Amino acid sequence: MYLALPIKTVFYTFGASLVLFFLLLSSIKGGFSFNLISLSLLITTGLFWLLGATPVWRKLWKRFPQLNRWVFPDLNGVWQGEQESNWPIIERLINASSTQQEIYNADQPDVSLLKTKVTVRITANLFRVKVTLVSQPRSPDLSKPYSESYTYLAVPRKNPDTDAFELFYFYKNTTTNPVTTDTNSHDGAAKLEVTADGKLKGINMTNRQWHRGMNTAGELVLERISEDPEANE
Repeated sequence: MYLALPIKTVFYTFGASLVLFFLLLSSIKGGFSFNLISLSLLITTGLFWLLGATPVWRKLWKRFPQLNRWVFPDLNGVWQGEQESNWPIIERLINASSTQQEIYNADQPDVSLLKTKVTVRITANLFRVKVTLVSQPRSPDLSKPYSESYTYLAVPRKNPDTDAFELFYFYKNTTTNPVTTDTNSHDGAAKLEVTADGKLKGINMTNRQWHRGMNTAGELVLERISEDPEANE
């Protein structure tokens, strides 16, 4: 999740580590050589990989919990929550335009949003964040999730104006048995904020049926139930 850090901080940290190892090796070897530069670069790169791409970084975050505030919170784990969709409003507008029923007044909405239970698994290290989402089954097939999604790209960010921690991610969603107004697959994006009580909350948007003006959006709220991304629900 180094992407949450200013790029200068990343380069300065890497550069300072490189210089430190070079000076240390120079003092041991008793002089300067290009081989020492190569060795210093190799050691620095190796340590950055060890820290960032393995579980070592999570141990470091647990040992120094201040890093959750200074860098970015450790979001690894299983999250459950509810995803809202404005589809009922879109459906009401479609019906109002194609029948003689009362015209829908958008300024006085009385339509409840569609709410779906979801399970999200987040797997993260200092170099990558992966988000997968599974929604609850719908009839007629209640034996399988209605849809599943995986990330194209996920970017953590500390908002420079509010200091809030945010997670932006873009994903592909697949639906095995879509209803007539849905599609087999669509793309979407979400912007989630880490709230003061540790939840993830934000807006999710999709391009499903966009060519028919039926793309959807709604609020997504998640609460972590396990810090292990592989844990059973």
